[in-house]
Amino acid sequence: MGKNTKANDVATPVHRQIDILYRQAYSCIYPLLSASSDFERQMSYFICRRCVNQMLHLAKKSRVRLSPVMRRSICRGCHLILDSRTTGRLRFHKTGIVIICDVCGTRNRTPLQPNASYRPSYFERMLPDSKVMFRHLFHQALRVPRRHSSTTLTFDPKHLEVLVCPLSKKPLILDNERQLLINEELGLAYRIIDGIPNLIPEEALTDF
Repeated sequence: MGKNTKANDVATPVHRQIDILYRQAYSCIYPLLSASSDFERQMSYFICRRCVNQMLHLAKKSRVRLSPVMRRSICRGCHLILDSRTTGRLRFHKTGIVIICDVCGTRNRTPLQPNASYRPSYFERMLPDSKVMFRHLFHQALRVPRRHSSTTLTFDPKHLEVLVCPLSKKPLILDNERQLLINEELGLAYRIIDGIPNLIPEEALTDF
């Protein structure tokens, strides 16, 4: 058997897209702190679930295992981001921490390992000054460009079957010349940066 020299801690384009979807889903929690009506809360729940379902589907098709921090922050019952301030209640036990979802009532248990060695969380590993991201950027800087721009990161149109705009049910349209994903129903366009679409609603383009 040959030696497996593939690095397991390199940030791939799929990891970056999952990171964007997770941050987009987590950003839906902050409006709940000041929500004054049930409609606002239900809309935040809906957008958060759409982003989480899209992230889980992408991870499943790409065979990417989510980090423990990401998996434990997602409710197993309704796929909502768990936050002790808005969407969950904390209960402490000898064997672990239990987060009860306020929306569906599912009990999500996180076991405690007091004698386990320290492992950096997902957020710590993906920081710009972390070892993983530094190694990835270092390899990108040393990569020699080939002919016909074969190393240029481009968006794969097959991902259109997976990507869904969190605010609309209609499919996205790819514009290869301008590197945009267009939603005709909402009149928005999302940039594609290094082959990775940015689906954050606040950063969408209205004039394109």
